[in-house]
Amino acid sequence: MIGGTICALGMGAAMPAFALLWGQMTDTFNDPNLIVDTARGIMFSFFYIGIGAFVAGWGMFACWMITGERQGIACRQQYLKSLLRQ
Repeated sequence: MIGGTICALGMGAAMPAFALLWGQMTDTFNDPNLIVDTARGIMFSFFYIGIGAFVAGWGMFACWMITGERQGIACRQQYLKSLLRQ
């Protein structure tokens, strides 16, 4: 559950990071000499954050699915025990 929560926090932090990078990107439009170089660096930052968001989303989903399956199995076991006791 801790791993899933950490991945969820990383996934949630991706959108504000994208917004900050987009703001930096629009700030570079003021100086025509720096547009290409700065845009290239920000493009790679977008790419890396996207990869990180994908990995965090996959990790979040996997961790919470495993946790849910384990809880479901435990509930079914307790239910079967209570049925057999009757």
